[in-house]
Amino acid sequence: MKKVLSIFCIAVLAMSMLACENANNEGSTAESATESVAEESTKLSAGDVFQLENLKVTVDEIIKTTEPIVSDDEFEITPDEGNALVIIKYEVENTGSEADMLNGLMWDAYADGYQVGTEIQLFDIDGYSSFGSEVATGKKAREYVCCQVPEDCVELEITYDNFGDSFTWNLEFSE
Repeated sequence: MKKVLSIFCIAVLAMSMLACENANNEGSTAESATESVAEESTKLSAGDVFQLENLKVTVDEIIKTTEPIVSDDEFEITPDEGNALVIIKYEVENTGSEADMLNGLMWDAYADGYQVGTEIQLFDIDGYSSFGSEVATGKKAREYVCCQVPEDCVELEITYDNFGDSFTWNLEFSE
């Protein structure tokens, strides 16, 4: 029984490594295309578009507030004392040939050069989801990313990186 379990674990590990290697190889061309689009603009604005391998991401709205945000289910997202919430609402369109998703766990953020966490909320805001969902070919979804930054934050860099299929958003705030 132990031998069968060991062989099974080794097979799962090998398949996982192969899948990661294929994801890295497939994303390399998309990464260079996305970087060039992201580098053209130093300040993120509503209407900006970023193309991943199979997903087109369009920014709908950017919010920075020290006030609580109320979800569709009337839950509140409240920033900690001295912090502000930054919420970026966006639309994801699947331009590929298979279902795909913008994974809510693949975000990384830096406020004025210091790492800050992105917050996964389990509820919607104005019809936008924070966790990400599978989007069928040719279909769209509305999602958002949320993070807390110091109130006096001037620059925020948010990167989405799914094994090389990536883009970076740069935001600037006046003090």
